[in-house]
Amino acid sequence: MKQKEIKLRHIVGERIKNKRKEKGWTQEQLAEKASMHPTYIGKMERGDKSATLDSLEKVVNALDLTYVDLFKDIQPSSDEHGENHVLYQIINRLNMKSIDDQKAALNLLDFMFQWKEK
Repeated sequence: MKQKEIKLRHIVGERIKNKRKEKGWTQEQLAEKASMHPTYIGKMERGDKSATLDSLEKVVNALDLTYVDLFKDIQPSSDEHGENHVLYQIINRLNMKSIDDQKAALNLLDFMFQWKEK
């Protein structure tokens, strides 16, 4: 079964959700601070809705983020048979997770490679 393609809107949505949760806010609280509707916030976070530049600006300001923080380390989609396709998929999936989840994944990778070398 082929893995679902991760699109930029999914990665950005997950980052918004992670930053919101780090602040301890609900979707409703973020929506209020960004002067947006909570349903729209939910759709953005799930990647169901592509955010407009205006809505991204509101969310970035409400979360006190920079655009660099929101978009850093996101790798471009590449052709399925490209040399770095798997690496891009790994990076993009990790970019969708919280820092704690990223650290856990790194620990798991270290454990897995140590186990494989035995």
